[in-house]
Amino acid sequence: MAARRRWGRFWLLLTPALLAAGALLAATASGALATSLAASGSAFKVTADRVVADGVRAVPALYTEPGEGGARHPVLRATVRRARIEGLCVSLVVPTPLGKVTLRAVAGRSDPVEGTGLSVDADSVRGKVDFTGVVAAAGGVWEGGTGGFLAATDHVVVRDGKLTGWQGAGASLRMSDPDVGLLRGEHACA
Repeated sequence: MAARRRWGRFWLLLTPALLAAGALLAATASGALATSLAASGSAFKVTADRVVADGVRAVPALYTEPGEGGARHPVLRATVRRARIEGLCVSLVVPTPLGKVTLRAVAGRSDPVEGTGLSVDADSVRGKVDFTGVVAAAGGVWEGGTGGFLAATDHVVVRDGKLTGWQGAGASLRMSDPDVGLLRGEHACA
């Protein structure tokens, strides 16, 4: 009888936690909740079949991993005002005492992922790109910046995009078909 009561307590505590986690995932998928991804000591990979973005700005920056004495990585800090993403895959491979584990999220297969206020610190960006309204500046101050180099474009279309990033954030993301899983082994987006 005592064991049954412990299981009852377990389910009594676990059920609200699972409902809350489901509500957070639903709020993120519907765009009602901001999202962020940062992985201390591990870079994440993002691939997309097609990205259509407006208001893109990119500057060189230095990303410092959280914690005392965190490693520093030179990155391209890109911000995007608005984007539609088809065939999105985001993965993070993490070493554990039991071997590598991959957190992998896929979306935008049936309807594009829509995002606003996106930002990523990436050290590798590839793809077939078409730009409209490109402006590049070096050595001066741009819109309150401190100088250096800045590239901006009104509109960009990227096909077969791939990036490796250290930190990412979004003011809103709307997904109609998210598939998030934790997989044993290395299953990075290709």
